[in-house]
Amino acid sequence: MCFLSRLNSGIDFTDGILGSRRWTRRMLTSGDIENYFTGSSEVEFYEDNDDLQDHYLLCQKNPGHPKFIPVPSFTLQHLPSRYHDGDMMALMKALITITVKINVNFNSIRRPQYFPNTTNEYPFYFERGKFRKKTGSGVVRRAHKLSPRDKITCNCRKCKDSGNPKIACGKFEIHTATHVVFDQSEVESSTIHFFYDSPDSPFTELNGGRIVIPDISGDWTQFVCLTCDEQLFETIYSARRRFNDLREVINEKYEKFVDEDKLAVIVSHPHGRSKCVSVGRWELVVNEHDSLHSKYAYSTCTCPGSSGAYVYMIGDLFTTYTHVHSGSNPHCNFSGKGGFGSL
Repeated sequence: MCFLSRLNSGIDFTDGILGSRRWTRRMLTSGDIENYFTGSSEVEFYEDNDDLQDHYLLCQKNPGHPKFIPVPSFTLQHLPSRYHDGDMMALMKALITITVKINVNFNSIRRPQYFPNTTNEYPFYFERGKFRKKTGSGVVRRAHKLSPRDKITCNCRKCKDSGNPKIACGKFEIHTATHVVFDQSEVESSTIHFFYDSPDSPFTELNGGRIVIPDISGDWTQFVCLTCDEQLFETIYSARRRFNDLREVINEKYEKFVDEDKLAVIVSHPHGRSKCVSVGRWELVVNEHDSLHSKYAYSTCTCPGSSGAYVYMIGDLFTTYTHVHSGSNPHCNFSGKGGFGSL
């Protein structure tokens, strides 16, 4: 099978140009794929009486978490100097705003034993049908304004507890990894936390609503949650629009530096705690089959709780949506399958 790939290598494999991007081409073996794109998922399992701070302190993958930048501490100084401009900071603030924490309380009975057409074990097969809590990350891909005429009832906790639920004013499409939220049974057991930006920051919680697009082999999914909070909706809607607009600006400024800098940024909730930013480099990208979908391997730090977080390759025109963190192995961290479009 032939893949387009870009490698950190002293050897020049370049044999073509796609758009304004130079690509390297070589044959990737099944061993390459095994080494880079299989490994352990990174959700954090926990019990009701667990203090997630203990999970953080006992972490063996990244002891002390020196490369995770708490959101309140993040500045442009954490990026190379050429990225020190106002548009870049505004984009990062928007990405931080649309990043969410996802808690899931049930593990679907339908989880398969293996990834499709492989002998690689699918996450949490042996947890099927169990009410065992896990947490990961996600990103708001779209926000849709609802009309009162739609008469869609809000399912947030306040509405459920009131006995007199309001009509929802908006819905969010949340993008994450399929192994975090597998199907409708898991969506219905999930809660989504917005604005959990620091240990003592208040956050807004919504309930999962409806699964939309599960892709088991590509390890990405999309589900809907509803809100009756107009201020929440407008804040997230504005941040999502701002991120999309600014990404076009950033692409225009920095596309020429992509293959030199290879910057990969992730905003996630490591160990289910408040948001952190991690900055690293992508090491390899492979385009499978139709060359419209790809997977990335990168050095950007992740931990349990980072699964499902959006992986942003700064300035890369060919990674515009659906690349979410999928897992980790001794060689690298890696994304699920992503493609072209708008986040």
